[in-house]
Amino acid sequence: MPRGFMDHLVRHLLENSELSTFVPMLMDVIAADVDRLVALPGGLATATGLIPIYTALTNLSTQKEICRAMAESPFFVMPDDLTGSKVFSSTLIGKLLMYTIDKESFAARDGLNLVEEYMRTAPGEDLEYPNLVKLGEVLEGQRKQYTQIALAAHGLVRNLLKEPTLRERIFQWMGKVCDLNVEKKKTAVQHGMVRADVSDDLHLFNLLHLLLNMCEPFCNLDTEKGLKLAAKVDLAFFTAETRFSVAKDDRLAVSGENLDRWLDRRNLARIQQFQAREAALGPAAKSADGEGTAKLAAEPRSFGTVSEFLGLASRVCHLCVIPAVSRYNRVDRVIENMKRQKLRLEQLGASGGAFRQLRVQMELTRLSAELEKEVLWRLQMNSVLFDTNFLTALLSLLRLQSYSVMRLAAEEANEPQSTLTRLPLPQPEDGSLFAALPDHIIEDAAEVLAFVAFRLNPNPRTHRGVVDELSRGAKEDFLRLIVAFAGSATHVRNPYLRAKLIEALLGLTPTEKARRGGHPELQSIFETMAFAKEHLAPLLLRFFVDIEFTGSHTQFYDKFRYRSLAARIMAFLWEMEPYRQTVVRVSQDTEFFVGFINMIVNDTIYHMDDALNSLKEVRDIQRRLADPTYDWGNPDENRREQQETLLEQKSNTAKYSLREAMQLVHMLSYLSAEPLVREPFMTDDMRGRIAEMLNYFLTYLTGPKAKELNVENKAELEFRPLEVLANLATVYTNFSENEGFLTSVAKDQRSYNPQYFQKAITLLRRHGGVSQETLARFEGFTTSIEAEAQRLGAEEENLGEIPDEFLDPLTYELMRDPVRLPTSDISMDRPNIKRHLLSDHTDPFNRKHLTLGKRSDLPPTFAFKGGRPPSHANA
Repeated sequence: MPRGFMDHLVRHLLENSELSTFVPMLMDVIAADVDRLVALPGGLATATGLIPIYTALTNLSTQKEICRAMAESPFFVMPDDLTGSKVFSSTLIGKLLMYTIDKESFAARDGLNLVEEYMRTAPGEDLEYPNLVKLGEVLEGQRKQYTQIALAAHGLVRNLLKEPTLRERIFQWMGKVCDLNVEKKKTAVQHGMVRADVSDDLHLFNLLHLLLNMCEPFCNLDTEKGLKLAAKVDLAFFTAETRFSVAKDDRLAVSGENLDRWLDRRNLARIQQFQAREAALGPAAKSADGEGTAKLAAEPRSFGTVSEFLGLASRVCHLCVIPAVSRYNRVDRVIENMKRQKLRLEQLGASGGAFRQLRVQMELTRLSAELEKEVLWRLQMNSVLFDTNFLTALLSLLRLQSYSVMRLAAEEANEPQSTLTRLPLPQPEDGSLFAALPDHIIEDAAEVLAFVAFRLNPNPRTHRGVVDELSRGAKEDFLRLIVAFAGSATHVRNPYLRAKLIEALLGLTPTEKARRGGHPELQSIFETMAFAKEHLAPLLLRFFVDIEFTGSHTQFYDKFRYRSLAARIMAFLWEMEPYRQTVVRVSQDTEFFVGFINMIVNDTIYHMDDALNSLKEVRDIQRRLADPTYDWGNPDENRREQQETLLEQKSNTAKYSLREAMQLVHMLSYLSAEPLVREPFMTDDMRGRIAEMLNYFLTYLTGPKAKELNVENKAELEFRPLEVLANLATVYTNFSENEGFLTSVAKDQRSYNPQYFQKAITLLRRHGGVSQETLARFEGFTTSIEAEAQRLGAEEENLGEIPDEFLDPLTYELMRDPVRLPTSDISMDRPNIKRHLLSDHTDPFNRKHLTLGKRSDLPPTFAFKGGRPPSHANA
């Protein structure tokens, strides 16, 4: 275009009063051309035809008069009857963001289409590996085209936003996009179970790309300029609702019946458990109106460009990236199930008559269309969601978002220099801005960090470690966010959000490879960051206990998953001296630490029981399948196929439960090796339980039942019985110096057998697994147990028949410190009721609420003569 042409054109149009006619006509032509381009097949290759249009509009938008005329054009004014599916096609700016990646975009150089290739792979076959080179070439080409289009769109919008009226119209449209796509947050919509009138995923990603480019100048917090711009962020933008509504969002810390959406409304007892736990941690803040609506009172006002861009980008991210992450985490399983269904239908159609074949063919056609849709969506996400440049920009935005949240929390806590340095944070005041913020402002950072760390990093064939490539400052900011809020129920009310922060924390911990020298920076951050060294281990221990009650109908299984994450992080932290010393300090709070130990024991028993029972079933099925004489009945009933499916299910259960049990036993092993941490394990209410658990596992591994665990594929199931036995022996020896523990092991009539201990010694001596010192201590402990068992047997014989009133009604053992339960008026031995109340705050005889109070809260039933229980039959 000749220099000065645009100036001359505008001058001519103004002189002839033709500007008001020229611009609408031009917009009509451009809109029609855009509609034609986005409707053509070919995806991004065709969409690159938009670039000249972007360029022309960019040139036009340098003229203020043309921009003012554009603002009055119908193509920049939204109609009233908008829906999610039509919001992009309603304005010119939306139309320009409707480029997509269709099936034709995945055609490789040799003519093969990768969508069709992936559909043809057999169930269970890796989708990517056979066509990895072709996929890499296709994705590289797509990303180059995508970047070209996104940069062209950015140049245009940056110019348009300089005109005040156009800026307002564009921001209004972006806010409308957010409001019309709120349904995307629903799980049923994400997984395709419920249809909703929402925008196309890729159109939202295009908008997010645009906003990330607009946010780039103020998202670099590693520079002084970036920090100055970040200081301009006003998080009140999220609650003022000037652009979009957050009325239906969960809030960070404001309580209200309409807000606690994770609670199971069908189970009042479960809600009461959760609320009692939360009340002990501190009451939730009230909103400004005092009615739990979480709406912060604020006068209508305008916000700066930095806040506008951050708020809109954050909201669009929440509505497109987070649902995409949720769907991507299950899409492979969906594709796998569809392929299996398709295979079964093909087999069924081959053996039936004409009518059956017709019905099968109709179902195959429908299923194939659904399968192609899922495969295409997966490949589309490989292109846009897995793009390194996109993820880096997204994490920079989320870092700024996290930094701003921490800055606000610090200001409300009156921290100097608006930096979080002390925990716990004071409870948010009623009506505080922090309390009323939508909780996705923290959730999105946790979700993306976890996704990048676990979905992308383990597969170096398709992606490099984005988390590892973050700057040190970014890693420290994310770690500080997690440490500050993962353990704070007063600031993050939703227990599942706190759990998501723990998952993100695991994503930030260096892998074994990194600890061997691959990425030493992550290790260094944990070793040097004072805030983490002081607060991280205590928050993990607290989280381990608090996640017991979430109020959800899935809380029983949820706690296992999230505790597993915490246990993996603890194993990493335990290797560093500052964190070990912090755990030692926390363990001096005996009441709390006993509760933590109780959770470890509960989970270990559950997982080990589940693993052992599943291994037994695996062995039984394997024997049936290998038996050539076994009668499988009518072939049409598919009994053998059903057993093979059951074998796969039970094998998966055994593998998972073994992994979790071994992790917890390992935790018991290293915690009990520390003398000061060991003491809470040996309290009256825990000592016997730990002894019984260890004895039970030892019996299963070395007693007659060991034969039931002799499965064919131990390595595949990760079943290493010798390793389990070695860990058990280590825990036994760690507690061996405690006389009460010795007695507890010996008096366990259900599981203790000296022969099983001798068998364990023989196995460890023959195959190794423990040091010679540990083995010698275990042998000495075994000898001491036998002597103690003989002493106890003689004592029981001297006691003779004990009157029922001296026996604990649950264990039928002699009570040594009997107390009366105020809720049922029944007497129990104090250690037994304390042990029960650690896991269940109800009276075991009538299920009434009963809490563990001080010793004086449970009055003694009676006192033994001399303060001791009877020592002979006539006492």
